[in-house]
Amino acid sequence: LTFTWRCPSSEAIDLLLASVSGNEAIVPGSLLALGEPTLITVVASTFLGAQSSPVEHQVIARAVPPPLVTLDVPPPPYLASAPLFFSATCRFSVCSQDASALTFNWFISEGDALDPALAVFTGSQVALDVPAGTLAAGTRYQLTLITSQGEGLPVRSSRSFTTGHSALVAAIEGGDRTVWAQDTAVLLDASASHDPDSQPVSLEWACASGQDETQLQACRDQSSDLQLTALTGEPSGVLSLDLSSLLLRASDLVVLTATVRGTLGRFAEASVTLHVSDAPALAATIEIVAMSSTRIACKANVDSPPGQTALAWSVSGPGLDTAAAQSALDAMARTGWEKRQLVLIPSVEASAALFVPGVDYHVKLHARAGGVEGESQSLLRVPLPPTGGVCTVSRATAAALVEDLEVTCQEWRAESLPLQYRFGFVEGDVWDPSAAEWTSERYLSRFKMRLDEGKYQVAAQVMDAYGGATQSAVMSVEFEATTSESASEDEAASAMDRAFESLDRLGSTAQLLQAAGSVMKRLNKDSDAGRSTGGARKLLASSAAYRMRVRRMLLRGMQGSVNASLSPKSSGAVLTTTAALSSASSIGELTPGVGEQSVQSLERAASMAVQQPTFSEQDLQSAMTVCNAVLFASRGESEPYMRDRVVKGAMRALQLVTAAYARLMLEEEQPVQVVLENVAVEVRKAVPGDNSTVVVQTEAAAGGLLSAGLHVPVRSEEVVGVVQARLFEDVWDRDGAGTTITSGVVGVILVEEPDEDRLPCHGVCLSVTVPVDLSDREAWELEAFRHGLAVECLRWQSDEWSSEGCVTWAQFNDSSLPNASHSVRCACSARSGLFRVAFDPPPHLWHEAPFPISKLERRAHGRFLIAAVVGAAVWLPRKPPLVRL
Repeated sequence: LTFTWRCPSSEAIDLLLASVSGNEAIVPGSLLALGEPTLITVVASTFLGAQSSPVEHQVIARAVPPPLVTLDVPPPPYLASAPLFFSATCRFSVCSQDASALTFNWFISEGDALDPALAVFTGSQVALDVPAGTLAAGTRYQLTLITSQGEGLPVRSSRSFTTGHSALVAAIEGGDRTVWAQDTAVLLDASASHDPDSQPVSLEWACASGQDETQLQACRDQSSDLQLTALTGEPSGVLSLDLSSLLLRASDLVVLTATVRGTLGRFAEASVTLHVSDAPALAATIEIVAMSSTRIACKANVDSPPGQTALAWSVSGPGLDTAAAQSALDAMARTGWEKRQLVLIPSVEASAALFVPGVDYHVKLHARAGGVEGESQSLLRVPLPPTGGVCTVSRATAAALVEDLEVTCQEWRAESLPLQYRFGFVEGDVWDPSAAEWTSERYLSRFKMRLDEGKYQVAAQVMDAYGGATQSAVMSVEFEATTSESASEDEAASAMDRAFESLDRLGSTAQLLQAAGSVMKRLNKDSDAGRSTGGARKLLASSAAYRMRVRRMLLRGMQGSVNASLSPKSSGAVLTTTAALSSASSIGELTPGVGEQSVQSLERAASMAVQQPTFSEQDLQSAMTVCNAVLFASRGESEPYMRDRVVKGAMRALQLVTAAYARLMLEEEQPVQVVLENVAVEVRKAVPGDNSTVVVQTEAAAGGLLSAGLHVPVRSEEVVGVVQARLFEDVWDRDGAGTTITSGVVGVILVEEPDEDRLPCHGVCLSVTVPVDLSDREAWELEAFRHGLAVECLRWQSDEWSSEGCVTWAQFNDSSLPNASHSVRCACSARSGLFRVAFDPPPHLWHEAPFPISKLERRAHGRFLIAAVVGAAVWLPRKPPLVRL
């Protein structure tokens, strides 16, 4: 082919192009008019003289070179019922002198409209998260991104996509079960069946029976012997089946099938098997609360009083009948096997060892009450993990913190869609997935890595909607140093600062997080190696001052684009990176300034992480690790205001993450504990004893976290959970808010907040009785506590401890036992709160007198303590001079 190039809008360019006959033409920018469109055309010709249609391309020259923007759009399908994720990859033109950050404006509009005023969804970060249900199914949309930098002209990028229709969901609650042949009302509930696209559906019921599943025939009416071609249920999706009216034999199976039909010919089916018994059977069904790779939660629904029913759960399937398998299942069970609820928290290793993907397992429930038994079982199936794909890296070497290595994954398939991807690295020659630094899960199948200098092993992990994951082959790459071995601290830090500033300006948050992780891993690795090897670069890394400088720089960077573009998906990576940046072996390497930056990232990440429906125990652990680190940093600070800012931020984050985890828990689930050096928490679900009282019986926890019970009467509202927390012992005793006598324990009562206008709190809405520690107290202090002197309930409100709205009652145990427990009741006009008890009797002299105490009252009067005393003791102020009353 030969090519004929023309430029009708510029004679000079047209003359230049007239001499070009190849498939590439180069036009100097100096020939283009600034801001004016230049039209270039090309026609291809064969040697026989046949010509193509002209192709046109418009070029506009800018005085300020615009950024180069590429839209990253995940592969289809695009389902309206699932979240969608779009991103932009940006880089600066090589001749750009503009140091300002990029700004992003996304909008999605129906059809081919490009007008932002017609947008149905917008965004302003480098990535666009579209929540499920935002778009309509079966609709064509235009995705547009306008990227701007400083005073330069904006760059517009567009892609069109069409949303597909989701598969219908058919479900019958309760699972397979044993039923009595003479039961006249077996309830089958298919109300959970639906169209994820929120379109109307119809529901049909069918009945089949037989001796086994291979001999099923349509159910027959006992009186007429006619086949029941269809059953009629309620509009809500509930079917009441009269088994006594069916023609059945002993030990028959009855299979009920619910068929859900929607638009475009879509349909789905769900079936439940009833095992018919001649003897009466206890109605027992299983309610699935959660079913994922990190949490399996079920509830037993039994038609009998709780105190008169014996329950036994089990999990059956291939390979689970061994002692080792049962021991592993016992370790997963957070409720035991004999309660009305079953919660399994499988670790990745245990799940992989016990449950084979693609194989059917069953959760079984056996119930017995009054000599009558019942059974039920629900399917537990781990989908086949993603298979069939490959991941490759664009090249083997790149300049550290300056150039990218792109990892691309292709051709992956799975049963449970959509797929998500995350990308990780390990420094060195050996791959260890547990030590890898991973990105957040993302729907995009490629990622550009930009790491600190060193050799790395990199890999991708492909995950399905259930949580199953497959790791790609491991690839070796190397990032080469961009500063000399003998570079000074200023030179090395400045080069690193420029690299991170560039990522921040580009809005490359995922790359910034991973690069920050690689820097901290190398610093921590080299800090000891430098002392022994004597290498200049490693000696620099071994300097606590240099490492502190790098920490500040990275955390400062995270205050910009990372925190600004936080989403529930990226929160996990931010928590992990913040934990790495905040952890150190000495206080000298962590100043409260760094602690404050860390806690700001922690708060923002925690607020996003709790929006994840799968907020996990690992997420709780990561958040507490950051709290532990920042509290560690605050201990070395002599300025109270700096320390308090860090501690208050940690408290806010602690409330967020513990509340999120408590909401996921079931009432009978064992508490989860995280015990670290400077913070310890225990989260448990509260169990209402009646409509007004919740009693939480706690046992001594690891690390001495808890030592006694907590009694929580409440009014009206639903108690979500109770959290016990302990910060390092003197964190509050130094802030002037009183000496804690609750052994450093803070009780958090989590209550769902109602609408204050609809249900205001009048009087005492929450009353908490907490144990206190009076060990090592002198006799006069015990006597002061007995009469409620200087005892104060403090509730965390508006970022400080305050007794406002709370009344205090000291409850002294007169038992002669050496370990007699004492408690304090806090009654407050609030529905939730963190509580602690302070006890600060002023120092007085204790004088014996020949008569017993019958009454002791106290009133404050200036610096004097005035008390009416009848008995064997007199309270005297130490300063000013002694006064006997």
